Amino acid sequence: MKKALTVTMLVFSITTFAKPKAMVVVLEAPLYQSPSEEASVLQILRRGQVIYLHGREFSGYEKDQGFFKTVTRDGSDAYIPIKFVKVVHNNLNELDEPMIALNNDPTDYRLEEPLPRNYPIASEKSLLASFNFHYGSSFKQHYQHNLKLNKENFSSQFGLTGFYAKKANFDKTNRFYFGFEGGILSQESEFLLSDNRYVKESHTEINFGPVLNYDFYRNEKYSWGIRGGLKVGYNRHLVRQDGDLGEEERLFHGISFSSNIGTILQLKKLLPSDQYFVSVGADVSMKFPFTMTTSTEAQIPSYWNETNDTIAVDLTTNFSMFAGVIGNF
Repeated sequence: MKKALTVTMLVFSITTFAKPKAMVVVLEAPLYQSPSEEASVLQILRRGQVIYLHGREFSGYEKDQGFFKTVTRDGSDAYIPIKFVKVVHNNLNELDEPMIALNNDPTDYRLEEPLPRNYPIASEKSLLASFNFHYGSSFKQHYQHNLKLNKENFSSQFGLTGFYAKKANFDKTNRFYFGFEGGILSQESEFLLSDNRYVKESHTEINFGPVLNYDFYRNEKYSWGIRGGLKVGYNRHLVRQDGDLGEEERLFHGISFSSNIGTILQLKKLLPSDQYFVSVGADVSMKFPFTMTTSTEAQIPSYWNETNDTIAVDLTTNFSMFAGVIGNF
């Protein structure tokens, strides 16, 4: 009887005074001097290590600002973030807290294989290339018709543009890029002359020239820069007239020179890639005066201006917007 009473008291004392435990579920869990992640770190625990919590029952654990109170190996009081451990209940309460580590372990510094390209030394990206859809204001130049215009209509200018540039050798900040840009742009215009003659003009320009790009602001989400350049363009202007005497079309062409300056914004988080980004921007261009001529003889002379059978283009400005994809290589 005395022996049974002793065993019962021993079991009662163990279950009564046993310290509750918790297991570390992250790679490295810090023990802080106070319940704050800004406090000094007293000890580092590895995943799977078991610690004792302050308190005798689950309802009695001391929680302070998201921390459990525990002790270090030398017996000093310490605090561990609740999210870094899993309490060991040794009863059905285990089902309420499954043993699952954090999906994104903030303490896991290891790199999963395959390792990032060029690790551990990242290659210096020195090339930029872009492909953009272009939309701009109208190019309001047309053939000098010999009759009054009763109606006129100009479409917006649209097309495709792109550029290819390399980082300047003198630049150690990876901001200056020098290269070439080009594009193909087109638009249409319609006129109704005083003799009810219908005229449709189609203008296409293919341009190419040097460009300078500079990123003046960058962070992890986007880069914002300016760019400018000079272009030489081949202009093709088709004039088609339809009236009482029939239909005739003639082709005019000429070489133009222009300059442009604009801004470009690279959005780095919209595509699932660290190499290709979405780019948007705006340009203002200035086209210098030039003349387009034709080598096609007029078949219906009354449709055409015999004294000025050319298309003289004055100094013009154009505002445009673009959007596309830019790659950093």
